Amino acid sequence: MYSVIVQGLLLFLESFQQAVAGPIQLLLPSPLHSVGFIICLGIFAEWLAWRMSLPSILPLLVCGLLAGTVFGAIHPDALFGDLLKPIVSLSAAIILYEGGLSLNFKELSLHGPIIKNLLSVATLINWLIVAIAGVYLLDMNIMLAILLGAVMIITGPTAMGPILRHAKLTSKLNSILKWEGIFNGPIGGMLVIIVFDAIQHGELQHTAVLNFYTMGFFIIGVLKFIALGLLVGAIGAIILIQMFRFRFIPDFLHSTTSLAFLFAFFLAANALQKDSGLLAATVMGLLIANQKIITVKHVIEFKENLRLLLISVLFIILSSRLNLNDLALINFKSLLYVLVVMFVARPIGVLIGTRNSSLNFRERLFISLLNPKGIVAASIGAIVALSLVESGYPKAEMIIPMTFFTILITITVYSLTISPVAKMLGLSATSPQGVLIVGCHTWARELARRLTETKHPVVLVDTSAQNVDTAISSGLNALHANILSSSITQDGQLDLTDLGYMLAITPNDEVNSLASVRMAEYFDSDHIYQLQPSKKYGENIRESLADEVRGHILFDTDLTFQVMTQLANHGATIQSTVIRKDNTFETIINSFGDRAYPLFLIDTQNVLHFYHIDEYPKAEDGSELFIMVTPEPA
Repeated sequence: MYSVIVQGLLLFLESFQQAVAGPIQLLLPSPLHSVGFIICLGIFAEWLAWRMSLPSILPLLVCGLLAGTVFGAIHPDALFGDLLKPIVSLSAAIILYEGGLSLNFKELSLHGPIIKNLLSVATLINWLIVAIAGVYLLDMNIMLAILLGAVMIITGPTAMGPILRHAKLTSKLNSILKWEGIFNGPIGGMLVIIVFDAIQHGELQHTAVLNFYTMGFFIIGVLKFIALGLLVGAIGAIILIQMFRFRFIPDFLHSTTSLAFLFAFFLAANALQKDSGLLAATVMGLLIANQKIITVKHVIEFKENLRLLLISVLFIILSSRLNLNDLALINFKSLLYVLVVMFVARPIGVLIGTRNSSLNFRERLFISLLNPKGIVAASIGAIVALSLVESGYPKAEMIIPMTFFTILITITVYSLTISPVAKMLGLSATSPQGVLIVGCHTWARELARRLTETKHPVVLVDTSAQNVDTAISSGLNALHANILSSSITQDGQLDLTDLGYMLAITPNDEVNSLASVRMAEYFDSDHIYQLQPSKKYGENIRESLADEVRGHILFDTDLTFQVMTQLANHGATIQSTVIRKDNTFETIINSFGDRAYPLFLIDTQNVLHFYHIDEYPKAEDGSELFIMVTPEPA
């Protein structure tokens, strides 16, 4: 029955492609038009993912399948020819390099044993179970099953990142899963390439069985891969850092030079040991991000933008390569194989690998239920599959459709279920109601005290040791640090897990604006606030500072730092009152004349709402209003 349905679908798609071939030829008459279409389609898929609050890989995969498999508008093999595999390899290197730039050694020191076990014990158990499933469910010989199993253990960083942001997990789980997702790429790639080399070896290609020779080949390959990847990556990072340090490279060439160095040392590592360049790229990014000699923020920003473009284009290209015959290889056993990957191999590996760790059972269970596949698995799978299919290896044509089928199922399932699962297990930090206050002066401490009394976590940050000591002695949570320093978040000094709002209320208007920009990657833009700058910036903040370099203006345009400080010095206090039908917001404010300034509101769900010039929160019955009230004149 299934085969009849598949054959009918294939015939329909073939007829459909023939019908639309003419219009598509008119729309995409040349390779230039096709490349432009791929880029536009990739960016559209990214926008669609943002609009629908989905991990970007899901719309990218669907758009690629529609453009290639359904409409036949894109033919990557004909379009790129022999350049396809080099493009995929270099793109994977950039993605892992950018992933390394996002890692922090502080996280490794805190969760190192857990991460190590996930990358070793859990990975090996996972690999063994998936390989067995490949033999019995997909009817592969053992070597090809081991190869596909190595592809399947790769937890994609490009898929993990959006899913983690969507789930809003605690900082500990975020750090652990981020490290695993990034380093799983080169580890899985190493295993894939070593098994691939074993298959390509003459004797093994004929016997396709495991023996002592195979195991020796494997062990030597692993050692060479790790040693050369670490060494070449470290050398590349050290040379690049020193060239930047002694200004051999001008600032405007930093980003492009780092890209050139990445390619050079990626290729050098590959020349010494096939595909050890993936590990070298990750190590380069990791070492560059964690050194204290030079500033690399501009390099990181460039790589983030480049990675976004590469993922968009690459996933459209790879998914559009699936043809109608590939779809015919997917059946009920294929689905069972994916379910084993998701709900048997991964949970068993994680639960065993973390059994003696500091994680509680709920955290271990959550990690075991999250195993998305992404662009790295697709890239590495495509590279080896192309070569094996060309050499006529039995059932090698199943690698690509099984990889994309697994990506589609895992991304779809995790996108829809991971947030509810995190909430059910009590591991989600959804809508955190804590407040980060930049500034620790007198009235900032009073504001923090009132917020703390309402059971909302508050962290004060200031460069003044005296102000911080005063805050700590009064029972407040304060940190002596510079909010503009990258180390405050990278070194784990500031835990942002429970913080959902930021108030920049220092006496320095430039610091307030820069802090708003600096922390934009950690807070929702609607929850970033700063004081109205002083008159030296002009009468209207909108005329003096662009929207992208400021937060929402707190309280009122008249309430600059100087004005707020004068009010506090003249005895102004923060008072609270409950909104009732007979005691409305207007009634309360009018009762004080011009002596009351609304600061924030806590609704009946204990959600914070700060008053700012762009919006006044609606004061509903039962809400608690906090206002600054000046004393009556004598």
